[in-house]
Amino acid sequence: GDRVGLEPLHACNELGRSACPMCQVGRYALCAGLSIVGVPIGTMIPGGYGDYSLFHNTRVFKLPDNVSFEEAALLDTLACTVHAVNLGQPVPGDVTAVVGCGIIGIDTIQCLKAAGAGQIIAVAKYEWQGEIARNFGATEVVLGGSDRNPADEIMRLTEGWGVDQVYECVGGETDALQESLAMVRPGGKIIMEGVFSGDRPLDLLTLLLREAPIIPSMCYSYYGDKREFQMAIDMIARGDAEQESMVTHRYAIEDWTDAIQTAIDKNEHHAVKVMFEF
Repeated sequence: GDRVGLEPLHACNELGRSACPMCQVGRYALCAGLSIVGVPIGTMIPGGYGDYSLFHNTRVFKLPDNVSFEEAALLDTLACTVHAVNLGQPVPGDVTAVVGCGIIGIDTIQCLKAAGAGQIIAVAKYEWQGEIARNFGATEVVLGGSDRNPADEIMRLTEGWGVDQVYECVGGETDALQESLAMVRPGGKIIMEGVFSGDRPLDLLTLLLREAPIIPSMCYSYYGDKREFQMAIDMIARGDAEQESMVTHRYAIEDWTDAIQTAIDKNEHHAVKVMFEF
């Protein structure tokens, strides 16, 4: 009868194997045999769209009374951004840029705000995404897209210096990582959250001259001795993150084709997150 949130990541310990070096130190997201419920990698664990899914007991988290099921269904995305900001380690007052304003970008903005970052510049592809970013804590919005150069505007906003940290939240077949390099200050950091689909161009000379490390952020695991999935739950319970309003469309499971098409055509429908209701 408990209300629970479910972490989909399963690694050595949960799959009955001897712990690999990454699992031994708590960085199980980097396990070579990582498996994710419903995703065809590693040991396939069926689930996702079914009435029931199989989860290891260590991946089941009891929910506080003030965390809804809809918010719990989005814990995976929030936990990913908790991990990214834990890696980035912004200090109070840092000027940051978040490239991409889908749900990962919006959750990153919320995590940066909770961490005390100063100016948060959101780079959005669409105007409606920029408005959502403002509502969630962005102090400035810069529009990107194929016919715009957001780095030029960010350099103008920072008087030619660049931002202390860039959180790249796009991936795919885009040049978002190169764009991120163009807007970071010398000695700043780039945290890569996007999942790229292959080789992408990168100006290595500028990377060298700026000595700006690129820090990839892969899912989540532990931060110190605390699970980052639990940290995400705690953020919602404290009111430091709000997820429910990001569910812009709801569908019955039998309408799955319409649901997936809405998610694909997100600009047409202004879709942030599409959810199935059982």
